[in-house]
Amino acid sequence: MRANGNLQGVTAKQGGAGGMLAPGGYACLIHAVIDGTEEANPYIGLVLNVLDPGTKKLMYTQDLADPEQHWRHTYRYFVSAYDAPGIDWAKYKALVEAVEQTTQNKGFVYQDVDGGEQQLAGKWVGCVFRHYLKVPKRGKYAGQQREGVELSYVLPAADAIAGNFDPKLTERRDARPKELQGTPYPPEQQVVKAPPAPAPQPVAPAPASAPAQAAPAPVVAPPAPTPDIADDDIPF
Repeated sequence: MRANGNLQGVTAKQGGAGGMLAPGGYACLIHAVIDGTEEANPYIGLVLNVLDPGTKKLMYTQDLADPEQHWRHTYRYFVSAYDAPGIDWAKYKALVEAVEQTTQNKGFVYQDVDGGEQQLAGKWVGCVFRHYLKVPKRGKYAGQQREGVELSYVLPAADAIAGNFDPKLTERRDARPKELQGTPYPPEQQVVKAPPAPAPQPVAPAPASAPAQAAPAPVVAPPAPTPDIADDDIPF
C-alpha cells in the first residue's frame, strides 16, 4: 500500500455502528497482512489468530502454520470511502491507532511509509466480530443461504476483552438479497402449513414374534487430546 504522506494529521474514525466464532470482542494476534487497497472496494486483509478468552490460548495456531489455510482466518477491514473512490485514510488511521494503543505491543509507533501495513504483522489488536447472512454468487455454495463471521470493529485489545464497545457492533447483519431479508434463517425455520392428516385406517394386528433384542450400545471413540499450542509469552 502506498504511504499517505501525512497520516499524523489524519483523525481516526471507523464507519458503521470469518464451528463459527461467537460474536463479541477478542484480543487477536495479527499473523499476516494482505494489501487489498488496489481493489474497487479497498481493504486491508488481516490474518488473525484469536485468543480464546477462557483458555488464554491462541485458537488457530495449527491452521496458520499452513499458508493454504490462511483464508479461513482472513478478515477484511474495509478502508473504502462511501462518497469517493480510493482509500478513506481516517478508517486506516483507526486501525493503526488500535494497534498503537494496545499496550502489549510495547510502545509500537507506526511509520507512514510505502508498504507500511506490513508493520502490523506480529502485533496485537482488539477485534469485534459479528455474524452475517449472505447468498454467495460464486463457488461451492452459490445461490445458497449461508452464515459467516466478519470483522465489525477494531480497538485496543484491552477494550475488546473488557467489552468497552457498542453492543450493536455484534448484532447479526443481513446481507442477503432484499427479498430474503427479514425471513427466518436457517430457511428450515420458516413456518410451512402442513396438509391435513389423512383419516386413520384400521391396522391388522401384527403376528406374534420373538421379543426383539436390544441394540448394542454404540461405541464412542475417546475424544482426541487437545494439543497445547499456547505461546508461553502470550501477554494476557
